[in-house]
Amino acid sequence: EHLPELRGAVVLVGNALYEHREAGVYLEGCPPRAIQTAGLRYAMGHEVSDPERTQFRVPTSTGESVAALAWPAPEELV
Repeated sequence: EHLPELRGAVVLVGNALYEHREAGVYLEGCPPRAIQTAGLRYAMGHEVSDPERTQFRVPTSTGESVAALAWPAPEELV
């Protein structure tokens, strides 16, 4: 029902998280198609091709939580 506190780049994977899609990079499907994992690379700051870019969505709002899409330092990844 509710997302935990979010920090850094957020990738939401799967149809069950559709209602929270504006909270980060959203990959639809259950499971998502392999090409959609480009969303993970995009969230980590890696380049993606134009065709890959069509396979995921990024937040459209400019809220504070969305503005901080920087990926956390490796020691912070859990």
